[in-house]
Amino acid sequence: MEDYRVKITIRNERLLAAMEGMGYRSVAEFSRNQGLDSVKVREIVSGKITPLDKDCLLYTSDAAD
Repeated sequence: MEDYRVKITIRNERLLAAMEGMGYRSVAEFSRNQGLDSVKVREIVSGKITPLDKDCLLYTSDAAD
């Protein structure tokens, strides 16, 4: 079965549904309009990083990395 490569993408439905409910069609559009780092928001939505900082506070655009 070496003829196929399967890729499964996991994305946070609650975050995506909330963005769509606000009228945004993409994570990039949401990030731009909210003044957030689109790479960081995309990583949060995909579950690669936590939305919380080291003090367990929500990530904000002015938070230090």
